Amino acid sequence: MTHRISSTIAALAITLGVHAYDHADIQGTTFTVDTIEHYYVGPGLTHSHFSFASGSRVFQAYILKLDTKATGAERMLPRVEIGNDQAPLAERISESGKRHTNDQYQYLAGINGDFFIVSAFAAQHPLGNSILGYPNMTCAIGGKLAAPDMIDIISRENALIMDYNGGAWIDATDMSYNVLSADGSIVVGATACNYPRVGDQMMIYNSYMGETTGTDGSGRELILRPAVTGQRWAINTPMDFVVDGTWRQGGSTAIPTDGIVLSCGNGYANDFIDNLKDGDAVKIEIGMSLPAFGGLRPDVRDVCGGDVRILNCNNVTTSAIRWINTPSAQYGRSLCGYSQDRRYIVLCAVDAGVPNSSGVSYYEGADLMRYLGCYDALDLDGGGSTTMWSAHAGILNVLRDGSERAVGNGIFMRLEAPKDEKIAKIRFADPYAKLPLYALYRPVIYGYNQYGQLIDTDVKGVTLSVDEAMGTIKDDGTALFVTGSGMHALRASLPGVDDATIAVSVDPNALATPEVTSILTDNHSHWGIKLHALVAGRYVSVDPAAYAWTTDAPEIATVDYNGIITGLRNGTTVATGTNAAGSVSVTITVECTPAKDTPLDPDGEIKIDTWKVTRTSISNSVEISPINDSNGLDISFKPSSMRGPRLALAKELVLFSQPDAIEIVVKPETSNLKNFSVSLNAQGKTSIKKDFGTIAVGKETTLRLDLKEVIDTEDMTSYPVRVTSLSLEPSKSGQQSVRIASMKVVYEKFDGIEDVNVDSGNVLRVTVANGLVSIPFRAAELTLTDLAGRTVAHATNAAEVASPAAAGVYVLSVRTSSGTISSKVYVR
Repeated sequence: MTHRISSTIAALAITLGVHAYDHADIQGTTFTVDTIEHYYVGPGLTHSHFSFASGSRVFQAYILKLDTKATGAERMLPRVEIGNDQAPLAERISESGKRHTNDQYQYLAGINGDFFIVSAFAAQHPLGNSILGYPNMTCAIGGKLAAPDMIDIISRENALIMDYNGGAWIDATDMSYNVLSADGSIVVGATACNYPRVGDQMMIYNSYMGETTGTDGSGRELILRPAVTGQRWAINTPMDFVVDGTWRQGGSTAIPTDGIVLSCGNGYANDFIDNLKDGDAVKIEIGMSLPAFGGLRPDVRDVCGGDVRILNCNNVTTSAIRWINTPSAQYGRSLCGYSQDRRYIVLCAVDAGVPNSSGVSYYEGADLMRYLGCYDALDLDGGGSTTMWSAHAGILNVLRDGSERAVGNGIFMRLEAPKDEKIAKIRFADPYAKLPLYALYRPVIYGYNQYGQLIDTDVKGVTLSVDEAMGTIKDDGTALFVTGSGMHALRASLPGVDDATIAVSVDPNALATPEVTSILTDNHSHWGIKLHALVAGRYVSVDPAAYAWTTDAPEIATVDYNGIITGLRNGTTVATGTNAAGSVSVTITVECTPAKDTPLDPDGEIKIDTWKVTRTSISNSVEISPINDSNGLDISFKPSSMRGPRLALAKELVLFSQPDAIEIVVKPETSNLKNFSVSLNAQGKTSIKKDFGTIAVGKETTLRLDLKEVIDTEDMTSYPVRVTSLSLEPSKSGQQSVRIASMKVVYEKFDGIEDVNVDSGNVLRVTVANGLVSIPFRAAELTLTDLAGRTVAHATNAAEVASPAAAGVYVLSVRTSSGTISSKVYVR
C-alpha cells in the first residue's frame, strides 16, 4: 500500500493527529481511498469510514481501531458478549451494547461476531433445534466459557483469542473439559461445556447456558459453588469449587450465576464423580490450546469464533478446509485482526448489496486488513449480519436488509468508567479539511469527558480562529470563510478546556456548483441559493455572498448580494453569480400565490378519463361522476370481498407554487369509511401517505392535510409537491356511495396581490471603469469594502471612489439623506 500526501501537509497532519490515506493495493488493483470520517470514540479508539474506488468499482469500509498503548487506553478492553448472555440465543449488537452499559462499564462500539446456527442448518444436525442460535465456534467471556467448539469442529474454523496480558491470536481451539479432585490426583474428562447433553455423557454447565441446564429428566445433576467468593473465571487454570448439596435425579437444574452444574446421563458411571457429596472440594479445568502456535495455552480472557484466518502472518490465505462462501466472490464482510506487535486491535465492516458498495472477497478482505495495519485477520459472519454499532451514532454501516439482524455474539470496545456527561476535551469531527476558495466551512466539534469517551457530537459555544492568510471567521465565530491559499491551522476554543486544532488547506481548482440547479419559489418566500464544491471526495459549502448576482429577467426575480431570491411575478429567469473563480447559474421559476384556494385538479372541470382507477377486492361496477362546480366526485362501488377492500384514484396533480394545505370534504352516504388516505411526493422523493382513519356516514367531514406535517416546508427542494392518489377503504360490504364534495389547495400567504412590478429606475446602478467605481448621483458618503468587511476605498460628498487593484467581489455602501443602500460590485 502507498500513502501519498505532500510533505508540508503531512508534517502538520502528524502534529494534529491526522491519518491521511490516499491509495491502497487490493489484490493487484489500485484503489483511491477517501476518508469520509475519522475521529476518536474513546481513549485510543478511533472510528474511520473509508471509501475505496477503482474505476466503477466502489466499496465502503467502516473501521474501529484500538491503540492499546495510547494514553487512557488501559481503561479500554475488547470484550466479547453473547446474545442475551446465553449460548442458544441471538441478540442485536446495538441492543447488547446498550444492555451491558452500566455505572461501571461503557460499551462504546462493537461489531457482529461468529456465524451462528440457523434453522436450515439445525434441521440437518443430529441435535436439531437444541443447537439453534449457538455460535459456530468457541466463545468465551471474561475467562468463562460461553459456548464450546462442538458444532463444526471437523472444519477447524478459527477464532480470535485474547488473553489477560494483551496477547491476541487467531487459530483453531483445541478444547478439554475436566473435573479434578482437590489435590489434582484424579482427573475425569467431561464431554463439553454448555452443550446439549446426549445419552450417557457428562456435561459441565455455567450460567451462559441459561437459567437452567435445559436437560430432560433422564439423568442426574449436581451443583458446585465457588470455593472463594468472587474468584476469577479462568481457562487453562483449574478453578476451585465446593459441592453444594447432593445429586438430584432429573434435569433442568437451576444454574447459579457464579457456579457450575454437573449433568450426567443415566448410564454414566465413574467412582469419583458418583461419590461426590455435599461439601467436597473439586476443581474444574477448561483447557484451550492453540495448534498453530505450538499448542500454546494462554491465560484466555475472551474468544470470538469466525471462519477463515484470511490473513496469516501478513500473507493472504488462498486455501482452507472450508470456505463459507466462494472465496473470490464479493460479499458484505465483518472482519477482525491485530498488528504484529498486538498493539492495535482492528474491527472492520464492509458493505455489500447496498448502493455504492460492492463488498469484498476473502482475498480482498485480507489485503484490506493488511492495509489497515493487521498482521493476522479473521473473517466473521457477514452479508445481512454485518453490523457495526456505536453508542454515539447507532449503526455506522449501511445494513444490507435495511434492518438490524439478531446475531449469536459480538466483539465490543468497552471502557471501564462511570457515566460522565461533562465535557473535558474537544476535537474536530473532521481529521483535516481541504476546502475550495470561498468555502463557508462550519466544522462540527465533538466533546469528550475526562475518561476520553465521546459524549457530544455537536458541541455549542465553540469559537473558531485562523490566520488571516486563510480567511476570516464569520457567524459569531462558528464558520470559516476561505479567501486565501495554502495550508493553515484552524483552532476551536471552548471555555474551560484546551483548544482543538486541525489542518485546513485550499484547493484552488475546486469549482463551485449549485446544490440545486432549478428552484421553485413564490412571491413570499426568500430562499437562498446554495453552492458547494467537490473536494477530496466530498462536497463543501461555498458562500454565495462571494459572488455578484444578476438575473436575466429582474422583473421576475432578483437575487441580492447574499444569494437570497425574491420572487416578483410568474415566470422563469436564470440567476448568474460571478467572481474571479468563474460563474455559476441557477434557474428560478416564480409561481406567485394565486388565491386563497384553488381546485386540487388543475384541469378545473374534472375529466374522469384522466384518473386511473385501481381496485383491490372491489367489483368491476365502479361509477365515478364529476361535480365540476366544486372540483368534487360522486363515487359508487361494491366490495367483492372484505379482505382489505380498497379503491384508489390515481393522477399526478402538480400543486402550483408553494401551498400550505390540502382540504378535501368527504361524505360517506351508505356506511362509514374505514379509512381515507392521500398519497403525495415532494420533488419526486419517496411517496408519503396520510391516513385520515374512519369517516362517519351521513355528514360532510373536512379532511385537512397541513403540508408542514409531512414535508419539510423550510427546504426549497421539497417543491413542487405532487398529489399522486386518493384512496377509500369501506367498512362494510354491499353497494357503497361516497361523495367527495370538494378538493382544494390552500394558500395561507395569499395577500390579494398576484404580481409585483419593479421600477428598474430605482435600482442602484454602479459602473466600474477607468479605475473608478461610480454611481449616477452624488452621495453623502461612499464606502467600498471587501467580503471580509475591510474598507478598501472611501469618499464623502462624491459620486465615485477609487477601484481596488485586486480583482474580486466588493460591497459598495451608499449613504444619502434617505438612508444607506448597498450593492455588490465585481471588479475584473
